[in-house]
Amino acid sequence: SGRAAAAIPKFKRLLAMNERAFDLHQFLGEAYEATGRIDEALGEFAYAALLNPTSLTPLISAADVHLKRGDIAAARKRLADAARVQEQSYHVQFLTGRIDEREGRLPEALAAYERAVALNGATPQARARLAALAARLSRWDLSERHLRVLLEMGYQPSRTYLGLGRVAQMQGRAADAAVNYREALRLEPGLPMAIEGLRSLGIQ
Repeated sequence: SGRAAAAIPKFKRLLAMNERAFDLHQFLGEAYEATGRIDEALGEFAYAALLNPTSLTPLISAADVHLKRGDIAAARKRLADAARVQEQSYHVQFLTGRIDEREGRLPEALAAYERAVALNGATPQARARLAALAARLSRWDLSERHLRVLLEMGYQPSRTYLGLGRVAQMQGRAADAAVNYREALRLEPGLPMAIEGLRSLGIQ
């Protein structure tokens, strides 16, 4: 946040020279958000959206802020604006999934995450949420498939092995679960959830 705070006056000086610079308003909004100045961030995102109505970025940024604040209705409104720009985009589908999940609409959220992954499989965040939500819905095979892709991507390996351990344990594959919990502990010594997983299998 210190770096973001230092950037704010710089962006303001640049905007004083060119107040219609869309990207500067977006950057200033992000800096405001990072420093907790949420209303000012939303104002900059709104201005950026007016200056560049074909860009998803300020709309997604604003929706994300509203979602973090727990204002689901406002997040939905900005999401609808983004969908009118480009509905079949990774960012729109990922945000759809996050909002659906927050609302407890878990099957709909799962479908949205699957669409996001299909649109951009190289970005791990949607795949990680997909794997976690699939496990919550007892879609073990689906969860495991995406966890293994995340491992290949090198995404948070200790936590991914932990997830694989939980999936294996819920399927009754105790030996596989133990292997994954131990690997999670090797990568992150002392990881409490991996220790607890082994204990639940009767392994100290």
